[in-house]
Amino acid sequence: MPRGFTLVELLIVLVLVGVMGSIAVLAMGQADPGRRVQLEAQRLARLLELAEQEASIRGEVVGIELYAGGYRFLEQADGWQAINDELFQARTLSAPLQLALTLSGEVKTLPFKPQYQPQPQIVLTPDGDGEAFRIAITDGDTSRYWLDNGGEGDIRVSSDEVGGR
Repeated sequence: MPRGFTLVELLIVLVLVGVMGSIAVLAMGQADPGRRVQLEAQRLARLLELAEQEASIRGEVVGIELYAGGYRFLEQADGWQAINDELFQARTLSAPLQLALTLSGEVKTLPFKPQYQPQPQIVLTPDGDGEAFRIAITDGDTSRYWLDNGGEGDIRVSSDEVGGR
């Protein structure tokens, strides 16, 4: 009688290991909500830097429409339209994450959802001139990350603890 495992038995073990690994990764992601805020802040910062580069390279303005629950990148073509690109796709933040915006020192009220007629609060120009902005990403409880451009183009990410962990 042959010894060893059949291919079906090996595949079942691989599937079980994969499922257990996925559960462990998802559980770790839920364990630290502050980490989700940090990751979202870093992603938005990188996307803003990339959008600035796109505006410069293409010679076209790029707009960013923020709403409390997410953001989207816009281009001008018969008015503002959402950019139809996988990288610059509209993003909805997972609850309880929210955005807040300050433009040139003035706090702006953000709608909860995107507007029917897109209207950017932030406009990135090909020459790099732009209004100073500060975007806050918070989980509403313990973590807040700030994205600042200071009107200079470089995006800086910083944090503070809201709930005093």
